[in-house]
Amino acid sequence: AMMAALTQGVFNHNLPWDMLGLGAAIIIAFIVLNQIIKIWQLELSILAVAIGMYLPLSSSLPLFLGGVIALLSKRILFKREQITKINQKESAQIKWQCGLLLACGLVAGAALMDVLLAIPMGIAGNPDILVLLPKNKAFLANGLGILTVLGIGYWFYRIAISEK
Repeated sequence: AMMAALTQGVFNHNLPWDMLGLGAAIIIAFIVLNQIIKIWQLELSILAVAIGMYLPLSSSLPLFLGGVIALLSKRILFKREQITKINQKESAQIKWQCGLLLACGLVAGAALMDVLLAIPMGIAGNPDILVLLPKNKAFLANGLGILTVLGIGYWFYRIAISEK
């Protein structure tokens, strides 16, 4: 929707320049802040900040949780490997990349499933055609969703730290 609005604004010559300027200023401020905090060996993900600015919270939260899981896995993995030798560092990096590759595959699979699930919804003209639980059981669906995220996080962790 955002890209469609931006494209229409370009073609209709009515872009909200004040909002584009504000977004650019915020990102420039975060780039400067990122350079400052590199003194303490910290780093911000400018892409994550940009995504957080334009995606709704319901879309940003899974990205945030994934980032937290990735950060914790990386810290535990590199600490466990006791990186003192080059070959141990390379081993930890390879394990980390296995987890990253798994995450990329899950994102691609989720995108494909979204497209496949859109087909019956589009044909029926009803986005609720595949709903399994009644609305009064939404707490159960939310609980299962949280358990699924925790389970996938644990699975990523196990894949990343497994011995090769």
